Amino acid sequence: MTKDKPMATGVVIAYKRLDNMQQIVDSFLSADFINEVIIWSNLPQDETLHFKEKIKNEWESKKVAVCGLGENIFLAGRFLAAGQATNSLIATCDDDCLVSDWNQLYERHLATGKIACYMNPKHEDFGIKKWRHGYGSNGRIAYETLLGWGAVFSVEQIGKAFSKWRGHFGDEHHELFDRKADRIFAILQDEKHEQIRKEPNHLKGANFRSALCRKDDHYKLTREAQLRCLEILNKEDKERE
Repeated sequence: MTKDKPMATGVVIAYKRLDNMQQIVDSFLSADFINEVIIWSNLPQDETLHFKEKIKNEWESKKVAVCGLGENIFLAGRFLAAGQATNSLIATCDDDCLVSDWNQLYERHLATGKIACYMNPKHEDFGIKKWRHGYGSNGRIAYETLLGWGAVFSVEQIGKAFSKWRGHFGDEHHELFDRKADRIFAILQDEKHEQIRKEPNHLKGANFRSALCRKDDHYKLTREAQLRCLEILNKEDKERE
């Protein structure tokens, strides 16, 4: 790693698949631009403490931290963990996926300044429709993407996106934000993302049937998050007129 290139912090949410953490942490630390890892635990407090003690000896010589609030805050944990990073970039994935080439995402982000992420080729048609062209409201287009199969972005991007959200909707804690934090973050970038089509390397416990998108209220909350983000972007457009 050259001196003029920024370092990144690896971030992963731990919940049901603790057995995968070793592989994911090793994957993060195998990249020469990642020098610390933050595991955000969505487990109850006692289970989080037990997990921290269990892995203490395994990673005591490495810069790996475990933190959490003692409750399941879903995808919002990704960004709370990022808030504790000491580096300017974040590399992240879900706990059921192993990223094979972090350097590809890193270089793509450095070249464009955008969210660089992997997308499953099997979702190409759906992905183009939903995540590349996005959703419109009064002619406004918003762009979405997924982060769980591997993504690299900056802490600055997080700050800008969520400062927009807080400025419009305040700091109230609610399930909409917790479950749709990835989507909100992506839409409020207000630009197309750098999506690389690549087959995900699924780890033990990967199960689409138990994913958040299978919950009965998934589409309702998704649409609400989209419309709220479009409300923010439309307001910014009017202020620039």
